[in-house]
Amino acid sequence: MRQKFPGLHKRGKDISLDSIHKISKTFKNLLFCGQMGDPIYHPKFHQILEICKDNNVQVSTAGQGKSIEWWEEALFISKNVHWIFGLDGLPHQSHQYRIGQDGEKVFEVMSHLSDLGGDVEWQYIVFKYNQDSIEEARNLAEENNIQFTLIESSRWDQPYDKYKPDRHYKNRPPVHG
Repeated sequence: MRQKFPGLHKRGKDISLDSIHKISKTFKNLLFCGQMGDPIYHPKFHQILEICKDNNVQVSTAGQGKSIEWWEEALFISKNVHWIFGLDGLPHQSHQYRIGQDGEKVFEVMSHLSDLGGDVEWQYIVFKYNQDSIEEARNLAEENNIQFTLIESSRWDQPYDKYKPDRHYKNRPPVHG
C-alpha cells in the first residue's frame, strides 16, 4: 500500500501497557503484526514482552533498525516468542519490495537470534525478482536453523504488475538429492 499510495500511512496511536496487561490475561496466544507499521517500534516493546512472557507470542516484523543488543534483550526477556521476519528474497534482494530494508542486516539478526536459541521464521513472499532464488534461500535458512515459509501473495490486482511472479509457487519442502 505504501508503494501504491505514497503518503497514505499516518502515525497511529500506540497501544497502552494497561491494554496489553488486559489482553495478555485474556488470551494465551498473541500475534503482534502491524499492517501499516511494525510492532518492534512500539516505544515500550521490551516491556510488552515482559508483560506477555507467560503467553505464546508471535511477532511479525521487517526486523529493521534495531541493534543486535536490542534483539538480545528481547530474546532474554521472553523465550516464548516466535519471531517472523519478512525478508522477501535473498538478503541482498529484499529491498526491491521492502524499500529501505537492509536485508543483510536483517538476516544477520535472524541468524544471531537462531544461534542464541530463538524461534525464528523467514517469511519469503514470492515476487518476480526473487522467484529464481527460492531454493537458495531455503537452503540458507536450513543452514542457519531458521524455519522457511514461502508465501504466495494475493496482491496482484493488475495483470502486468512488475512484481508478479511468472507462475504459482507452493510452500513445499526442499528437494534433496
